[in-house]
Amino acid sequence: MTSTSRPPKRPGGRRPASARPTSSKRLPASVYRRRRIAAVVIFVLVIALIVGAVSVVRSLVRAGVDAQDQAAETPTVNPTTSPVTCDASMLTATLSADPAVIQPGWKTTIAAKVAPARGAQPCLANASPTKLGLRITKDKTTVYDSSACAEDDTKRLLFGAGVSWDTEFTWDGQTHADAAGSCAATGPVEAGIYGLQLVLDGKPVGSVAQLTVTGAASSQ
Repeated sequence: MTSTSRPPKRPGGRRPASARPTSSKRLPASVYRRRRIAAVVIFVLVIALIVGAVSVVRSLVRAGVDAQDQAAETPTVNPTTSPVTCDASMLTATLSADPAVIQPGWKTTIAAKVAPARGAQPCLANASPTKLGLRITKDKTTVYDSSACAEDDTKRLLFGAGVSWDTEFTWDGQTHADAAGSCAATGPVEAGIYGLQLVLDGKPVGSVAQLTVTGAASSQ
């Protein structure tokens, strides 16, 4: 009987697998440092963008609110209603002198703020200096009336809710009224308390303010 011989097995069984690296090479520390710096920069940029976006939104909201407030405060006059002519009872005035204490013959400036009276309807006022002026009195005696000393200059003012008008008058501390109605100065006023009153067509507007004249007559 013929026998077949097999080639001898290699010692160790299977062919050994080729060796593989079991560890990777560590990156330099500078690489990690650069990565950390880049991460921090990106984080800061993101925060800055968020803060900027919030600021823009707040500005837009604030601008919208301001615009609404301004629109609410803007005085309006009904275009279908024709304003009537103002009389003294439809207006009010606040007067203040600077200086508020003078000597006879000294000059002073009186500031006036004219506004519609509470609840008054819109009206047109004739603000010509001959119609709307300042009257100064002492013991109910007029010593100066700017309307009598002014020249006519047509000027109409519309008064409505929230609308006011500021103007100024100058007085030289002299008496400008005599029996003949002349506007010429007749000499310095005497010491005392004087009343300041805005007038429209000769009628008082608002309350009376005070001006004090003290001492003897002298040049300013």
